Amino acid sequence: MKLLLLLLIPVSIIGLLIYPSLEKDSTNEEVTTHPTEVVSPAPKNTTTTGTILPVDIEGLNVHYIDVGQGDCTLIDLGSIEVVIDGGKYNSGAVSYLETSGLVEEPIEYLLATHPDADHIQGLTDILQAFEVEHVGHNGVAKDTLTYTDWWKAVVNEGCSHDVLRRGITLDFESFSLLVVHPFLTTSNYNADSISILLEHEDIVFLLTGDCETESELEMLGSGLLGEVVVLKAGHHGSRTASSWPFIDTLKPEVVVYSCGLGNTYGHPHEEAVENWNAVGASIYGTDVNGTVVVTTDGTNYKVTLAK
Repeated sequence: MKLLLLLLIPVSIIGLLIYPSLEKDSTNEEVTTHPTEVVSPAPKNTTTTGTILPVDIEGLNVHYIDVGQGDCTLIDLGSIEVVIDGGKYNSGAVSYLETSGLVEEPIEYLLATHPDADHIQGLTDILQAFEVEHVGHNGVAKDTLTYTDWWKAVVNEGCSHDVLRRGITLDFESFSLLVVHPFLTTSNYNADSISILLEHEDIVFLLTGDCETESELEMLGSGLLGEVVVLKAGHHGSRTASSWPFIDTLKPEVVVYSCGLGNTYGHPHEEAVENWNAVGASIYGTDVNGTVVVTTDGTNYKVTLAK
């Protein structure tokens, strides 16, 4: 598989990659257990479709994998797989990839949006379980055992790794991923999250990691964003993301958020849900719907729920 990295906007990139000191990650809480009851706002046993949707629609599949209070997304088209974040250790990412039958090794690209435990611990698991061809990250190290283990796994894999910045395109021939954030990194791990625009013909997806309002406004100011069909809500549906200017500009038809049912943070927050509802988006969450899969042929789409 030929992977092309195209720089659309010139930027100067210096990746400082280090082995930090071994400290316990303060975010390393247990994965939330999912009870059986369903809570608002996400519907259950529902399929949302695009206009004139063929029943047998095939093509690009984006799997928002249920990993509890964390993030993990699989982009799959034929023999090409891209994994963005992996949740926490043993949170279900590896088992989903193994049992789904979708992965034809090697995994072409493994992308860490930022170095928080609920995003990269599962990527360490994936690196140990699968052959991986390329790794992308934002070049920001974190002084935790979690980060050290993740980076050792990258080095041990022996794969190439890229520091990603706004304007870089990852071209997989069948589809492409445009990095829309960050342009420069800061001392704020969430704000430095890599955000990806996935375009498959007429259907546009946006995934923003744990980006919050300030980063959303910066993305709007870049001129790279317009309306999207599917939005992966930032920061697990927190009120610190999904700002009204951002949602009003994107006008997503579908919003997917990832969090654990009954999580201690209260995700998704009411303020975010209100903004999604205000633009008429269909809302799905891994907390109540399990893994959410969006399938598109580039013109139409469908949403399939695990529960």
